Amino acid sequence: MLKFEGVFRDGVVVPNEPLALKDGTRIKFEDVADETAEDIDVPTFAEAFGDLCGAFPDLPPDLAAQHDHYRLGTPKR
Repeated sequence: MLKFEGVFRDGVVVPNEPLALKDGTRIKFEDVADETAEDIDVPTFAEAFGDLCGAFPDLPPDLAAQHDHYRLGTPKR
């Protein structure tokens, strides 16, 4: 049996470490009353992925706004 810890934030369970679970895997949650979400250090998105900033300098500057165009070939909006 796999055991992991995490925190429930904004309606989503955020594990402390990445998990390799298959879709449809049943899991059981148990409340840990002696710890609060503030006690668990979960990195922000910028902290977790900040090292990728600028890692791909050749991407188009409008990629975020036009991702469907670049990914699927749809007309630009």
